[in-house]
Amino acid sequence: MAGRAVANMKHRRRLLACALLGAVASWGVAGCDGIAGLGDYTIEDGAEDSGVPPTDAPRPTDSGIVHTDSTMGGDDAPPDTTPPVDAPSGGDSTIPDDTSSAADSSADTLELADSTPGDTAADAGLLDSSVDGATTDSGTVESGPSDSGADDAGRTDSGIVESGTTDTGTTDTGTTDTGTADTGTTDTGTSDTGTADAGSFTLGGTVTGLNAQDTLVLSVGATNVADVSANGSFTFPHALPSGTSYTVTAASLSMAPVPETCTIVNGTGTITGNVTNVTVTCAVNTYPIGGTVTGLAAGASVSLLDNGGDTLVVSSANTSFTFATALASGAAYHVTVGQQPIGQLCTVTNGSGTVSHAVTNVVVSCVNTYTVGGTISGLANNETVTLTDNGTFDSDPVVGNGQAGQSFTFSKVLTSGTMYTVAVGSSPTAPVSETCVVASGGGPAAITANVTNVTISCTPNKFTIGGTVTLLEQGASVVLSDNSANPQTVTAAGSTFQFSTQIASGQTYAVSVMSPATPLPETCTVSGGGTGTVANANVSLTVACFPTACGTGTDEETGAPWVVCSSSATSAIVSSANAVGGTYHAAQICASLGYMTLGAYGNTNGDVCGNNVAATDSCSSPEASSTFDSTGDMGTDANGIELGPTEFWTCTP
Repeated sequence: MAGRAVANMKHRRRLLACALLGAVASWGVAGCDGIAGLGDYTIEDGAEDSGVPPTDAPRPTDSGIVHTDSTMGGDDAPPDTTPPVDAPSGGDSTIPDDTSSAADSSADTLELADSTPGDTAADAGLLDSSVDGATTDSGTVESGPSDSGADDAGRTDSGIVESGTTDTGTTDTGTTDTGTADTGTTDTGTSDTGTADAGSFTLGGTVTGLNAQDTLVLSVGATNVADVSANGSFTFPHALPSGTSYTVTAASLSMAPVPETCTIVNGTGTITGNVTNVTVTCAVNTYPIGGTVTGLAAGASVSLLDNGGDTLVVSSANTSFTFATALASGAAYHVTVGQQPIGQLCTVTNGSGTVSHAVTNVVVSCVNTYTVGGTISGLANNETVTLTDNGTFDSDPVVGNGQAGQSFTFSKVLTSGTMYTVAVGSSPTAPVSETCVVASGGGPAAITANVTNVTISCTPNKFTIGGTVTLLEQGASVVLSDNSANPQTVTAAGSTFQFSTQIASGQTYAVSVMSPATPLPETCTVSGGGTGTVANANVSLTVACFPTACGTGTDEETGAPWVVCSSSATSAIVSSANAVGGTYHAAQICASLGYMTLGAYGNTNGDVCGNNVAATDSCSSPEASSTFDSTGDMGTDANGIELGPTEFWTCTP
């Protein structure tokens, strides 16, 4: 039974195949001859026999891209809206088309029960054994609605429905098959035109203005990051697929070594090619410098400076201020007072630092101030006195202008309630020496208003006039005077003198000899002429007195006469006064004349002062031929060497 059933099933399939190929009309298809009783069979495997041969299902041409048959549906692309109609032979482009009502060419190969690997999945009906477009159908689900195509060779197919089992292959993922339906001639189905993979593209641009100490982090998404540490071009490390939207962002540089702000241009878009026009512009952050002003008097104004410039005048109507010039991060600022308000003193707190953010804590505090001053009397013209207030706080020199009540004011001011103490730092010394003192009003006291009653009194210093008298002979005296007054008598050689009246600095003195020395006539001279101006020290002079020429005397022991031939402050020549005889103690005679030393001596052929004449010879013109030949020494005694008559000798201080 089983063997018969199998034979009947095969016979029926062969019968069906031959019917589809026109065997009923005796087309002479090989393998279909001699099949009898075709009309008595029914098709049990599909729909019931309607008496009409089934229309062949069209076979779209493969284009090399996986597709869905237009008449089958169930694949990725939507089904063709109109099933293509087979040419009379139902041939594909790989099988010759039928050209008449005759049987299909034997080139059409049929497959029964999917016995060959032409298709990868079993159809319930007839399956194409040819490879469409040289590409194997990869398993499209062919649910095969009934072929309603036109009659093959003038005959209508018997309408056998292909109810083939769904292919179990992988679902087509290619682009939809756009093949055109068979036109009755060669199947001209267009190949699939699916776009190829368009690839990926780079994203980048340029960075300008970036500080060399900073690194800028740019990103597109979480993982595509570019670290930029120098100005110039940059490119993100990962390319972006075509069609991807992008947004470039920059990490904040507010905490960088040099804080900066960066702006991005052309930072968003959809990538369709390499992008190089993203522009990132960076600039070092700048911050304003400012603060507050307190205590500024109504109507007053204070001038402020930042780093010695950027002058800003703040009036009493304002309590806060901001300099016009903002400073870059890392720059130094130094706020000072350029000009103080009248009657006030402003000081700056928190005025210096390095910029790292907006500076708003500079405080300018202003308070009322007062001055200290007064008058100076007795200050000589062009003389300078230095006054101090509170020690070294203020030290101002005041130059005399010759006026009796010269005024002064200290340059520094004091805030209300501050103590002040005025003193003389230094008095004038030249050309006039003076002593200046604070006479009144100098404090210490607390200031509550301008002080103007301090009195400074200056008086010239006084100095003595004196000196020493030299060469005054024994027993003689000389009277000196200063400025023709204040006489002073000197009675011994080597004595000092000092006038009782002092002379003020800047005043003149004139020392002179009021009367010559007595009893011998002497000539006295005062060093420097005896005149001058007192500076800032006592004056010491020298008065030199020496015997007048031709003055005479006698030896104290022998009584022998002698005569002064010539004299000066440095030496004198003494001679015997006659040729009669006698001896002379020359050293003793020099001392009596004020000269302390016996000098050279000698013998001449003359008498008085070396003149070769009698006792009446004069001392007025010593003989030119006189020589000091060290002759005439008569010996010595208790008073020294003794010289004989007709001798002469020299005396020196």
